[in-house]
Amino acid sequence: MKRVALIINHLSGGGAERAVSKISLALGSHYDLFLVLSDGSKIDYEYDGHLVDLKIPHAKNVFLKMINVFRRIVKLRNIKKRYNIDVSISFHELSNVANIFSRKRDKIILSVRNVLSERNKKVVYDKLYGIVIKLFYNRADKIIAVSELCKYDLVKNFNLIKNRIEVIYNLYDFDSIRKMSDKKDKAVLSLLNQRYISTMGRLADAKGQWHLIRAFSEVHKIFPEVKLYILGDGELYDYLKSIATGLALEDSVVFLGFQKNPFQFLANSMLFVLPSLFEGFPNALAEAMACGIPVISFDCPSGPREILAADTDITYQTKTIEYAKSGLLVPVCDGWKYKADDPLTDGENFLSAAITQMLKDKKFREAYGREAQKRILDFEVNRIIDQWIEVIESV
Repeated sequence: MKRVALIINHLSGGGAERAVSKISLALGSHYDLFLVLSDGSKIDYEYDGHLVDLKIPHAKNVFLKMINVFRRIVKLRNIKKRYNIDVSISFHELSNVANIFSRKRDKIILSVRNVLSERNKKVVYDKLYGIVIKLFYNRADKIIAVSELCKYDLVKNFNLIKNRIEVIYNLYDFDSIRKMSDKKDKAVLSLLNQRYISTMGRLADAKGQWHLIRAFSEVHKIFPEVKLYILGDGELYDYLKSIATGLALEDSVVFLGFQKNPFQFLANSMLFVLPSLFEGFPNALAEAMACGIPVISFDCPSGPREILAADTDITYQTKTIEYAKSGLLVPVCDGWKYKADDPLTDGENFLSAAITQMLKDKKFREAYGREAQKRILDFEVNRIIDQWIEVIESV
């Protein structure tokens, strides 16, 4: 039986961590699995396999991050040697770098989960990482892109070898999602009995929740009883809270933090909104669809278009509300952090109009809810895990 290592920074919080959890549970019966975490001090998700904790906590400044990369490489090389790892699969940028430079006799697979050229616009650290991608990612035996647009980006903007890149979408255990969505924690029953729309994701720049809060201010004028539930933790909490307060929405915008069972909130929501500025393959959007609720998303790179408008050009971005087959797409916003009293942008106005239309028409919502649930079956765990096995066996 092959020995396979799944390498990631940690197993708490975000979408990539949930994805690794699900992949480990699905691969555990096929391989001798090792889950290698840089920091295993907090684990939010189930996993299968042998847990290996490198005990290297997250560093905030660039200098310490660079030191930690070298520490990861040394420790990871020792782990690969000790456990005779055959195939090493890494997730996230720092883990990918450590995986490449710790190669022993193992085959290297890198998972790319974002449109990386979007990230490289932001800060010096991301630009430096872009150089690393161009110089070293082609050393991997395989690169797994989480969407077709991610693959396109890697080839066009980073000169990676096209034939070395495979696209494998995220996988979802729908039976598990449905069971969890049916569970109603007594502590939150009063929240679940409200009329609300929902969003879910880390409170971070890429997720754009302030655009949704500002758009919701217009929706609230028409539907004052409807609330906005925001699931997730992150560094933008104070800013987002200030926007809600500045718009006199402090009682209507509810910050729920990280939830171990978010599906009970999603399933009882009138609709789900994804206001991300860029993604890879948005777990939150797919999981909301699995709960059978209608969805609205910014037409950001990448993922939403491939999920909601599957037969369209992956590089196209809508200029108005697009009534796609499996959900509504609206123009992505500019990502500028506006104040509460700044006029709404065009993108925020489109988002407000789309939400309002959904809330006004129950039959319209229900039809899109059915389409969403039908589409998401294409990403069922057994269909996707076969693709992972095929790649592992081919390297």
